[in-house]
Amino acid sequence: MQEALHPHHDNRSITVDDHILEFGNDSKKVAPPDRARCPICKQYLKIVSPSSPNTIKHFSHISGGGWCPAKEIAKNPYLGLSAKSPDIEMARRIKHAFAANWQRHYDKLRSLVPYLSLDEFTEILKIANREKIWYYKDINEGVLPYIFATLIDFTPDNSYKKSRKYWLCFLFDNTVRGYDDLWIYRDVPLKFWRASFSKMKGKSRPKLDDLVRITEVEISDDFLKGDVPLNSYIEKYVSDWLARNF
Repeated sequence: MQEALHPHHDNRSITVDDHILEFGNDSKKVAPPDRARCPICKQYLKIVSPSSPNTIKHFSHISGGGWCPAKEIAKNPYLGLSAKSPDIEMARRIKHAFAANWQRHYDKLRSLVPYLSLDEFTEILKIANREKIWYYKDINEGVLPYIFATLIDFTPDNSYKKSRKYWLCFLFDNTVRGYDDLWIYRDVPLKFWRASFSKMKGKSRPKLDDLVRITEVEISDDFLKGDVPLNSYIEKYVSDWLARNF
């Protein structure tokens, strides 16, 4: 990653270049209190290739550290993990609630993902069906857009009119290894992150050295309040898709 959490300030980020200017470029000699930290897991980071002219210098997790979803960015860390106690009745209720309010969910997801395309939205719903997202027994409607955002990568090429600048991935904090963990008791509020990566060539998914920034996103169910006006094309396109697939 090219930006990380400042060593001494939780509300400030620091770039690799600024960290080198302030603390030096030899990770082995920089004491842990002066190391940058991962904004997701808060573990100390090292600087990779600080002086190499042929490699982009970046922050990286230290080998042997604890689990962090950012370290699993080369593969989606949440897919392929089924609900521990699938709830058929909950699936029926939550799918019905989503179908009745899909406009609000679409609008919320569009606020999280710049230039969200309709193809991306329906692809998310296909994966939600395949992964049986609706079957988690404690799931609630307010968290659906955030789960949806973690189901795919949002690439520049798949965006509306190919207008998105960065390749985007979304991650929950390191207390969540699977969606079942979203509803465990925690002493601090659950956090959610948008990771922005530079455009890549010859890679199927981004790696941490492609990471430009990580931005915390507030989790709220306020999007369920009020009306969401959408144009007639979007209304018809999604309504027809739901009629065929729900």
